[in-house]
Amino acid sequence: MILLLAGASAVRGQILERVWARFLPRCESFAVSADGTVVVSADWDGAVQAYAEDGRVLWRTRFPDKVTCVPANGGVLSVAFTPQSSTNRKVYLLDEHGRTLRIEKAPGNVRTVEVSDDGKTAVILSEPARVTVVRRLGHRWRWQRTLLPGTVTSLSLDSTGSRIAVAHRDPAGIVLLTSSLKTVWRFAGSPAESYRLQISPNGDVLAALTMPPPGGIAEAFYWRTDNAAPVWRRTIRGDLARISLSPAGDFVAAGYRTRLWHGRKSVVESRVTLFSNSGRRLWEVGGLIFPAQLVGTSPGPTLVMTHDNARVLAALDSGGHMRARHRLIAPIRSCVMARAGRHFTVLTDARVLYLFRRRG
Repeated sequence: MILLLAGASAVRGQILERVWARFLPRCESFAVSADGTVVVSADWDGAVQAYAEDGRVLWRTRFPDKVTCVPANGGVLSVAFTPQSSTNRKVYLLDEHGRTLRIEKAPGNVRTVEVSDDGKTAVILSEPARVTVVRRLGHRWRWQRTLLPGTVTSLSLDSTGSRIAVAHRDPAGIVLLTSSLKTVWRFAGSPAESYRLQISPNGDVLAALTMPPPGGIAEAFYWRTDNAAPVWRRTIRGDLARISLSPAGDFVAAGYRTRLWHGRKSVVESRVTLFSNSGRRLWEVGGLIFPAQLVGTSPGPTLVMTHDNARVLAALDSGGHMRARHRLIAPIRSCVMARAGRHFTVLTDARVLYLFRRRG
């Protein structure tokens, strides 16, 4: 297993290598395909660029408003949208050359959009709790919508879009849907709870974590998607929690913030706990300078995280030992792991976009 963190100097036997870096002064957001072969950046002025794994520019295009863009494997489909905009509810479906294939208009403000790894399904989440599925059937497109209770907070789909997991609050709960928006099962949570969740690429496993208020206690859950009853649930004594599921679904990592008291003095630190698929705590790493943040888990597994005031990208192995540390020039603004867990994209406050790759 490897844990990737942000903020440290190099160690021997680096398991992470920097593939390329680009200075993008207008970059506001970015995304990476599941296999890491395509990275898409979006500027504040509506310009969007796609890059290959070797850093080549694949295509450029421009939209009338600032957008966020999400690519599928190989860039066969990319989805561009403007989050939380009351004036632009359009969702653009793009081909591998950046050309617009179709424009969908969401019924409400778009919260987020996910695209399946194969590029055949896009799922649009719009306010207050509307889920729209757009599927490509050859040269035709098919769309369906459903309305869920309360307010939707999190969305995750498997590699083919055949399983869609959605978390909602007021009332709190999790719904597992098929690509035709039929309900597989529902899980009812406590009234005040809200969830972050992640489904495995094969759609067999689902992990979720409650998001408690500051100073609260989180709880981690693990399901097999053929049953609404959790396989296990574990308490996480901290807040600002994040959940990460390894691609095979065999490990679950939880990153969170906790406050430690030493007499009358207290210190806030970030911690990471790794669980097996049976719910056993394999190890816990603490003492990370806040704000450390868990980003993702790759095969082995590899956990990705920012730490040391968000300047270092580092990796821990299956025993919790440090295997890589990269100190970046500027603090990390955002860090994303590709679903396959082999590539990591990082945007710093200096607007430098990096692509890292795991060796081996």
